Amino acid sequence: MRSNPVLSAAATGTRCRSRERKGKAMNCKECADKLDRFVDRELNSTEVLELQLHLESCPDCQEHYEFEAELKRLVRHSCDCDTPPAFREKMRQLLT
Repeated sequence: MRSNPVLSAAATGTRCRSRERKGKAMNCKECADKLDRFVDRELNSTEVLELQLHLESCPDCQEHYEFEAELKRLVRHSCDCDTPPAFREKMRQLLT
């Protein structure tokens, strides 16, 4: 199993192949910390821009983003299928 360069970079706060910009550039740890909220469209416009700029310049974080976005799409798709009412009720009881 190969190591995940984004998680390794995020753990150390490095910029994993990201080019420098004027001002404070987002590093891989900051990107990883905000990626779920980015995929869920929960970031403000400034955070979105900073994260997009980082993704454009960091292939490792871009790969991580693509994985997270595809995972969300697959989960959403799997939840669209018809489930028996008894199963839904059982899951609701288990989750509350």
